Amino acid sequence: MLGRKGVSIKDLFESLGADGLALKIAELMEAKGDAKPELRPDDFSIREIYEAVDQTAFPTLTGLLISKKIMDSYLAAPTVGDKLVTSFPSSLETDRVGGFGLKATMRKVKAGMPYAKDADIDENWVTIAGDKYGTILDITEEAIRYDQTGSILVEAGKIGLAAAAFKEKHILYTIQDQTGYKAYYPKGVQTALYSGGHANVVTDALVDHTDVNAARILLAAMTDVNGDPIISEAKNILVPIALEMTAASIYKSAVLIGGANQQPNPYVGMFAPISSPYLDAVSSSHWYFGDFKREFLWKEIIPLQVLTRKSTDNEDSWNRDITASYKVRYAGECGAQDYRYVIYSSA
Repeated sequence: MLGRKGVSIKDLFESLGADGLALKIAELMEAKGDAKPELRPDDFSIREIYEAVDQTAFPTLTGLLISKKIMDSYLAAPTVGDKLVTSFPSSLETDRVGGFGLKATMRKVKAGMPYAKDADIDENWVTIAGDKYGTILDITEEAIRYDQTGSILVEAGKIGLAAAAFKEKHILYTIQDQTGYKAYYPKGVQTALYSGGHANVVTDALVDHTDVNAARILLAAMTDVNGDPIISEAKNILVPIALEMTAASIYKSAVLIGGANQQPNPYVGMFAPISSPYLDAVSSSHWYFGDFKREFLWKEIIPLQVLTRKSTDNEDSWNRDITASYKVRYAGECGAQDYRYVIYSSA
């Protein structure tokens, strides 16, 4: 039966064909407006689909359920990485992105005189490469014979969550400039993102508003290559879970923490805190402050995909009784285009 609809999958397959049935299933699994989808992947039986359609159609139709489950889990994962990066599409293995302060300034132009040209991306750039990541989910003859639909969909959901967690770690470890993550490559040379030379490091343990103020003052002192102050607005404070309560108190309290006579908190409602256990995994006391989207980029070559291996005439089918196989992958990279917009506290 087609889920809860009381319609035979076999009848629909014979009347609509594989493509028509695929469209019908996809339509029933999509929400319309505020309404919930009419069917969920869990409403189907993989064995019933296998028995109702021909061998070539089975991987595609089952793939709709697998893909839906993976993507739903991926999108529902409680991640924060996408809030901290600006995403851009790319089809290049390595991109040159204008960064670390293009040397350009507005100048007076007299009538009939040429405009000055002193901004050149070829002179001021960072490189952001791109890598591909993925895994494969196989469905065996036994999984179909014993109708292990529930187990397969549970595994698909885990893959979606794992993909979201993998990308989350990718972004958060890049922001923390951890070894093995490609954070900052001015002119193609790997360089420490946070350093005294960049003047973007403080050593203030996050306790109250004075520590945020120290980072804010350092951020305000940042200048471009012409020596002029940059126009930068700090929007977030990124903290480990261990500092989540402190950051939330600074953000929400109307009065200063520990202040006398209910002294007003000048930072109430400013610098929204974002927390992640991927910071605790590195340090439970380090924190970051600034405009993350202006500093960090996510280069998206391939968004998360679920690909179906349609042919059963392969070695896996013969050697391991694999009936259908699904590849989950994405290709992308996180990197910094500058060092001037985020302050790091190493306390």
